[in-house]
Amino acid sequence: DVKAVEYFLKEKVKGTSLEARSEFIHFACTSEDINNMSHALMLRDGKKVLRAEMDALTAKIAALAKGTAAVPMLAHTHGQPASPTTVGKELAVVAARLRRQAAEIDRLVMPAKMNGAVGNFNAHLSAYPDVDWERLSRKVIESLGLRQNRLTTQIESHDGIAELFDAISRWNAVLLDFDRDVWMYISMGYFKQRTVKGEIGFLGILLCINGTGILNSWLNKHVGGGTLSYPEMDRAAANIAIGSEGLSIMPFGNGAERVLENQNPGAAVMNLNFNIHKSEHLYRAGQEGIAFSFKYGMDIMKGIGIESRVIRAGKANMFFSPVFRNTLATTTGAKIELYNTDGSIGAARGAGFGAGVYSSLQEAFANLKVVEVTEPDTKNEQQYMEAYARWKEDLSKITK
Repeated sequence: DVKAVEYFLKEKVKGTSLEARSEFIHFACTSEDINNMSHALMLRDGKKVLRAEMDALTAKIAALAKGTAAVPMLAHTHGQPASPTTVGKELAVVAARLRRQAAEIDRLVMPAKMNGAVGNFNAHLSAYPDVDWERLSRKVIESLGLRQNRLTTQIESHDGIAELFDAISRWNAVLLDFDRDVWMYISMGYFKQRTVKGEIGFLGILLCINGTGILNSWLNKHVGGGTLSYPEMDRAAANIAIGSEGLSIMPFGNGAERVLENQNPGAAVMNLNFNIHKSEHLYRAGQEGIAFSFKYGMDIMKGIGIESRVIRAGKANMFFSPVFRNTLATTTGAKIELYNTDGSIGAARGAGFGAGVYSSLQEAFANLKVVEVTEPDTKNEQQYMEAYARWKEDLSKITK
């Protein structure tokens, strides 16, 4: 609270040369005069950190563009083969787009106001009518690297914050375009992963369930109305009995699934009973369906002689959910160790090993620590396994 900070500062200046002027610490200010300046300064400094990372990434893409300037590649238009281009030229397009949007971010100077309770300098002029308060306010604001917003109400309009976030969003949109292009290049066989002797890539591919994230998002948006956080959905799911009272969800609504031998059965909600099932049942059945899909894939692995006793993962995404963790651990019989990382960082470390940045997997993951462990729930194992068997039977109804 701003008032609390004011009193704190008054206490701090006691016994100093500023004590006699302590009442001027918050003179003529409304709380928004302090808050909007604070927010603007945080965004100003945060933008510097973000922009450094943006420039570093853009520089790497530009360097790749230069290094592959003469590497030929068949371009496509409307999804069809077209004229030749080069890898470097396509990467240069990305670098140029990123730089243009970065320049738009740099152009923005955060606005701020220090003009009192309703934006008119009323208290200021009442106390000191001969002071040019607008000029003095501008001098203070600009000395902090901000821009004065001369016309405001009690609050600073916050349009500058919206403009900054929109500019960052446009930069991110360019990067997302690039991600999709690279995905497409990989799918067309232009780019391939460099193999490393002794490296196995099969397991992660087999256990990739395409619908996992989209299912949770879909349930949140269309069942929960987009008003619930994921932890709230997890807590609601935990109130429902193991097996979701017969409700099954197949989380395969995002394309072909490797775990199903590249079949694309689509998502399905099965055994829905309008007299029994509520939104909470759907949340739990979704979590269970994803866990059962992993169990299904691990059974395939077990059938070819690969059995997992420990599942190691970052404490992120699905692994935040106790329902998911308990279901997965109990049905697979594997202990789950969660580490102080997430999937994206873990994938980056793995890629770093593949690219030779790390000399070994041990080095790549050396500084990770176990932050949570989930053991199989032996007390309720029969209920979990019966639920999985029923889910598996339902799966057979929509697959060949």
